[in-house]
Amino acid sequence: MYVYIKSEPKLWTVGFYDPQGKWQPESDWAKTDDAAARVAYLNGGNKTSPVNADLLAACEDGLHQFSKLLDWAELQIESTWDEEREAIHTLQTAIEAAESED
Repeated sequence: MYVYIKSEPKLWTVGFYDPQGKWQPESDWAKTDDAAARVAYLNGGNKTSPVNADLLAACEDGLHQFSKLLDWAELQIESTWDEEREAIHTLQTAIEAAESED
């Protein structure tokens, strides 16, 4: 059976005690209502679970950072391709000029 305990000031930890009596934490919550809702969900009650706001914010921030990194990488690739195309064109022009001199 899942329960929640006050593990730190302003922090409620949801978890259970295993058969040996050892505490097994499952998640942490800033609000008792959210911890209680999670316990109810885990114990088969209400089938909706609260969203951990801190976890959600961290995920959204990570996604934003990943998106910025992906945009940067795409620009680097496009820039490299443009440089390669220009080098190939310059080389082809030089080859054609050398062949026409022969």
